[in-house]
Amino acid sequence: MTIGPDGTITDVNRATEAVTGRTRSELVGTDFADYFTEPELARAGYRRVFEEGAVHNYELAIRGADGRVTPVLYNAAVYRDASGRVIGVFAAARDITEQKRDEERLRALNGELELRSERLEEANIEMEAQRDELAEQNTELEMQKRALDEANRLKSIFLSNMSHELRTPLNSVIALSGVLGRRLDGKIPADETGYLEVIERNGKHLLSLINDILDLSRIEAGREEINPEVVQIREIAADITTMISPQAEEKGIALRNTVGDGLPPIFTDAQKL
Repeated sequence: MTIGPDGTITDVNRATEAVTGRTRSELVGTDFADYFTEPELARAGYRRVFEEGAVHNYELAIRGADGRVTPVLYNAAVYRDASGRVIGVFAAARDITEQKRDEERLRALNGELELRSERLEEANIEMEAQRDELAEQNTELEMQKRALDEANRLKSIFLSNMSHELRTPLNSVIALSGVLGRRLDGKIPADETGYLEVIERNGKHLLSLINDILDLSRIEAGREEINPEVVQIREIAADITTMISPQAEEKGIALRNTVGDGLPPIFTDAQKL
């Protein structure tokens, strides 16, 4: 379009008619600023053209007769008569609707990227915190493992020392009870000889229990050794009854051992059973 010094439209082309939704006759003679969404911004651009001689890529938005808004970039310059006097402004507009849409899509994409970047940063911070927590837990577990290893070492030393302290006198009791039993056989009543046999048998059983305690480390490691054999249930029951009879007699308790007939033998480690 061309605009006179007073800001009125002096001529338009068909593109201006199309974007404004008005005919040439409707536009010529009217204030050019009335067709923009920001009239004062349009007038400011018009004044710049007169002051500077031209403007480039001056952004405005045209409001059509139907209310549709079209963003445009204006390039404008003054034009003169034969004597060089400025008689108006020639302005050409370029529709930047698609450019605006692209910019909006780009802004939306940038916003999404920024959001994802923030979420990624938050995830990284959380992962760092989890890694630090895991490292702390690993350190604590390592300390607990060392403490457990030390406890196991001390336990092994304790059991080794106790085995020596217990087995030495116990072996003496077993040996002496056996010697007494053989020397006094026939010289003392049979029930008293039986007591010596009980002492020897129970001493051997206690020694076996001590050995079992010393085997605790092998049990924990899954390497416990057993010595299975075919044994009679009646014999095991009789041994147990004989073992606890002295304590029962001291308390006035009568023991009765009853094992049914026809029970089959079993294959087991009799001592551990």
